[in-house]
Amino acid sequence: MMGHRLRSIVYGGNVFMKKRILQRFVLITGLILSGALLYSVPASAANCNAMSNQGGCPTVQSVQANGGSASINWAADMFAQTFASISGTRAATWGLYMVNNWSTSMNGHWFSGGTYTPILTVNNTDPARKADGSSGTDYCTNDPFYCTHEMMAARFYQKYGFSGVANVTLPSSWPAHRPPCMIFGAYSSVNSTFHTVFAPSIAEPCQPGFPGTVEPEPDPEWCGMSTSELLYEFNDLSPGDVNGKSLEKSATMTCSGAGVSYNLYLQNVSTTGRDKVSLGRGVTATVTANNQALQSNRTSVGASQTLLIKVSLSGVPTSTGPIGGVGILAVNYN
Repeated sequence: MMGHRLRSIVYGGNVFMKKRILQRFVLITGLILSGALLYSVPASAANCNAMSNQGGCPTVQSVQANGGSASINWAADMFAQTFASISGTRAATWGLYMVNNWSTSMNGHWFSGGTYTPILTVNNTDPARKADGSSGTDYCTNDPFYCTHEMMAARFYQKYGFSGVANVTLPSSWPAHRPPCMIFGAYSSVNSTFHTVFAPSIAEPCQPGFPGTVEPEPDPEWCGMSTSELLYEFNDLSPGDVNGKSLEKSATMTCSGAGVSYNLYLQNVSTTGRDKVSLGRGVTATVTANNQALQSNRTSVGASQTLLIKVSLSGVPTSTGPIGGVGILAVNYN
């Protein structure tokens, strides 16, 4: 068995971790076995390349709410994926929508119920952007049955460009647990379902922490990560050296002041402790902060403090091939 390389990335962001609101930054952990990929992609996913030469699909990068309106920044995302295909749905219109009061989210890949307000959209008959930058047609021009997210994204780029800002009027009210969400995709009248395109490494779509989700006004007390990224490089490891290996890096947490009580956990993990990410093939990564379990009670000491985020490996790889996992580190207020 060849060497093993583990690479972990902790993404932060200039976001607030508000009381009662789950804000999070993303921890991506992957073990490279025999030169395999950093982490495996779900089998149902397919890269959305928009004509294969443009490098991504448009996704929401941020939403800034101001009173009864919001501005949406969107741009091409290299890692956007199509989790719910629109082929065969007869969805002829695609683009940036505001989803409000949705009633069902099937594993975060598509939505049912609620209202879907178009913000910037294209139709299957609109010209598609070709590899040389000119406009053209494709299979879905005459029949939306053959349309894909990639084909629709090519039309979106031709019409609106590769990045920009859009504005929308927010609903007058919404359920506290389902705030309005801005997301790219298409609504199919055939199955009354909205099929999404989003960047899964950022956050679960339309949940707190997702760039497209409208957040309530900040609470008087809050904490948030001001460190934008942490990169862990374990370099090459032999199979026997994986178990017990760990790396630690510092991150800065900014708070409204001293005395804010909180704890941390992995939002997408349901097991006891909520601090372990399964990497597959017998390897697990455990995340700690300041040498304490994530769910330990913590109290901010001021406007800025340092957290030492450690990733520790356990287990011995059972075989070669791509393994990995994603942990979403979230804050919960005591």
